[in-house]
Amino acid sequence: EASRMKQVNHQNEALRFETLEEGEYVLRYFHDQNGNQQHDRNLFGMPTEGYGFSNSAQPNFGAPDYQAIKFTVSETGITQNISHVIYH
Repeated sequence: EASRMKQVNHQNEALRFETLEEGEYVLRYFHDQNGNQQHDRNLFGMPTEGYGFSNSAQPNFGAPDYQAIKFTVSETGITQNISHVIYH
């Protein structure tokens, strides 16, 4: 398991993981807008801060399943582009 925190200052940002071994991975993130290091939710359990998943998989009454968000890292590496989801 690998994790990173990064201050985001632009609409498009890059985050590198240098030492991943070859294999299957998933990527998920959340935008910690209030800096409390938690993905905040409302009384109904819906996220109140933005988030995203690898393969730009979209949630449907919960997080996407593993098959939708998995990707393979090979010796040549991989780039993932992620769409940001925001609920209002």
